[in-house]
Formats: sequence, structure tokens, C-alpha cells
Amino acid sequence: MTRVVSKQLRDAVEIAWVCILQCELDAAIALLDEKYTSGTGGEAGNYILGRMAHHRIVITWPSAGSYGIAPIVRVATRIHHEFRNIRFCLLVGIAGGCPNPRDNARDVRLGDVVVSTPEVNRGRGGVVQVDMGKHTDSGFEIHSHLNKPHPDVLNVIPLLRNDHNYNGRRQMDEYIDEVVKRSRTTPHLRQFTYPRNAPDRLFLSAYEHFPHSYPDCTYCDGTKVWARARRATTQPRVFYGTVGSANNVLRSAKERDRLHREEGILCVEMEAAGVMDTLSCLVVRGICDYADSHKNKAWQPYAALSAAAYTKDLLTYVTRASSSLVHGPHCLLGTVPVDEVDQALASRPDEFVQDVERLVGQMCDIQLHFFDQRLVIFQRFLHKYGIRPAGHWVEDGNHIYDGFNEKRATAVIRNMHKPPQERLRAARAYAFINANKVKYASTFTTHDTVLRIAEYVHSR
Repeated sequence: MTRVVSKQLRDAVEIAWVCILQCELDAAIALLDEKYTSGTGGEAGNYILGRMAHHRIVITWPSAGSYGIAPIVRVATRIHHEFRNIRFCLLVGIAGGCPNPRDNARDVRLGDVVVSTPEVNRGRGGVVQVDMGKHTDSGFEIHSHLNKPHPDVLNVIPLLRNDHNYNGRRQMDEYIDEVVKRSRTTPHLRQFTYPRNAPDRLFLSAYEHFPHSYPDCTYCDGTKVWARARRATTQPRVFYGTVGSANNVLRSAKERDRLHREEGILCVEMEAAGVMDTLSCLVVRGICDYADSHKNKAWQPYAALSAAAYTKDLLTYVTRASSSLVHGPHCLLGTVPVDEVDQALASRPDEFVQDVERLVGQMCDIQLHFFDQRLVIFQRFLHKYGIRPAGHWVEDGNHIYDGFNEKRATAVIRNMHKPPQERLRAARAYAFINANKVKYASTFTTHDTVLRIAEYVHSR
């Protein structure tokens, strides 16, 4: 069903979160702090709007069964057209790992996370389309030049890495534990528990899966496995570097090893190349298999959760977009501009929140006369923070709403050359002014505005 999304909410969305598989979508939804609305079909395609950390995000995905670069290009294009204030995109999900058992610093394992970051020495932006290039006598040469992630994301990654590595601050682990805890009472979340019954085994590159038709490695030769040191914890490790993207599934240990050895690729997937040049994008991938003949789906949900948990952790470091980027000139909370509430909140956050809570209590006190006391308290609150109401009256008694008095509103309404939206704004002002003459409008709008400010402040 297609739902109408208010302009205020549409303008407030600043980050697109793109996923492909059902388990990737489930993981993203499980980590939302608030879910606002959802829709399918229409210009925006499939989407869910919500809040994660202090950001308004849109989660989107292609139709079921759609994989590869072409479908994801359509998704990215549609969502960017519908939500114009999107700063950057996050492509979050699973991938096949390119391990290096000889080098622990580069040995990605199942459940680990790979983050696409530029490698200056290779002249790459974090993602390489591995099937774009040319065949030569010496082999296939990759010629892929894709955009880097958005600076707002790249600038905070060093701080996040420092906290992860040296300060013992890894919120991603808390997010994973929280979902696993909720899974005890929520059946559909049980898929995200750590897959202890599917051991992490990296088979030698020359040894193929046996028998080929069997879904797991029950009958594979256990002596053909790399002997890797056991880690002290099952918590995912995070690797930063190049993600390989292609239009086809990689199921070859030899090609995987070549891509890692020659191109420095840490994991391979099928969608990133379709997003990078449409939206500025960071790719975050949880490792669910080793891109060889032994690949199966046992680790997919947990890997998807690992990637989503890291991404939410990252978002806590990214500064929210300035209000000038996310709110239009007529974006209001009741009768006051959202921009001015944002500015007041940014300048004196603790004091503003305390004043709002006090104001809510005073507006509920029916012992206080509305026009003589409560309305005066509200006006003093607005004056203190320099918030100019779009609708109230001036001292000379000439009623004003949204910049219109009754005479000007009437003139605009009757002027057929004025844009329809401007005439509608004038009609709204005319209706307010005339209702206010008999003291109907201001009682409602004042209480409504205080309530909207309080809800807005508490949602941030």
C-alpha cells in the first residue's frame, strides 16, 4: 500500500539504508529506535521510515528475488528522488569473505564485519567492480573507478576505531546482545542467535565441497581445513578496506584468493557497484561464508545483525544534518518553525528541555486562566528563545497568522494569479484569524504547539 508521507517527515529523512535479503531487512528493523511508517509501491518503491540513534532514516529494498547491480540502481534512484535531503546511503548486509589464514590482521572470519574505506595506495574509494575491465594476455585487468563514501561518514570512522580498539567502547556488541535477549520472547528474532551448531571452518582452496548436492559440510573431509588459532571471544572483528562487487555470485576459492592477493579485496558481494555512483555510499558487510563451494546460509542472519549493529554504532558518531538541510521554510510544530526549535535546542539543550517540561506542566494546570496566565507563560517561553510563532497577534490588536492579516489574506485568496499553495496558506490564515476573534483558535493551537514541541524534543 502506498501511504502519503508528510513533507515535514520526508524533509527530515537524511540517511538511506539499503538492504537486499529478508534477514538484512529484519536486522535493520530490529535495531530501529522508532518506526514511523512504511509503504510499498509508488514512486519511492518499498520503504520503512524510522529513527536510529539521532537520525531519521529510510530503509529500502528491491523486490523479492532481485539481486545484482541493476535492481539496486533502481532502488537508489527512486529513494533519492523521493527523499531529497538524503546526505548519504548505507548499504548494509552480508557478503562472502576473502580470508587470509596466514595473516591474522587480514583473516576475516564468519560473523566479522567489513567496512568499505578508501585505500590511497591503490587509488580506490572502497568498492571495486571486479567484473569491469579487460582481458589481456596476462589475465583479466580490473578497471573500476567508483566514488568514495560521504565525508561525514569517513571523518568519524577514525574516532570510532579508536574507541573500539583502545577505549573499550563497542556499542555494537550491546546492540547484538539486546536483539539476542529479545529473541527469547520474540520468535522471528531467534534467527539472529550465534550459530554454534555451524562451526566456522575454512577449507583448503583446492578441496571442493562433497557431495555437491548436500546443503552443508557434514560429509566434507575435516582434515582439509585450515588450522586457525581460536579467538578469545565470539564478538565480531571489524575490518576496513576494499569490497569487491560483481553481477554474479562468486563460488570459487581460487578466484577469491586471487582477488585478495592481487587486489586486496576483503569480501565480495553483488550490489555495491550499483549504488556508489548514484548515492554517496558506505558499504558494511557481515561475513556469512567464504565465497567457495562450501558456502551455505547458516551464518547469514547473524552476519546481517553484525553488520547492522556496527552501522548503528557508527551512526551515533555522525552529526545530525543542520536544520537548514532538513526543514523547509514552512515546516512547523503547531504554529512555530521547526528550524527555530532546533536552533534553541542546539544553543541551550539542557535548559531548553527543562523549560519545555515545565511548560507542559503549566499548560496542564487548569487553575491558571488561559488568556491571562497560560498564554502569557507560553509567549514568554517563545520570547526567551527567540522563537517567532507563525500564528498569533501583534500588540495593536491586528490579528496576524503566518504573516497574513485579514485584509492581506483576503487579497491573496482573491488573486487568481497567485500560486495555489500561496492562496491556500492565505485561506488557512483567514480561517484562523476569524476563529480567533471569538477565542476559539488560540486555545487549541497553543496547547497543540506545546504538545508538538515536547514530543519533538523527546524524540531526538
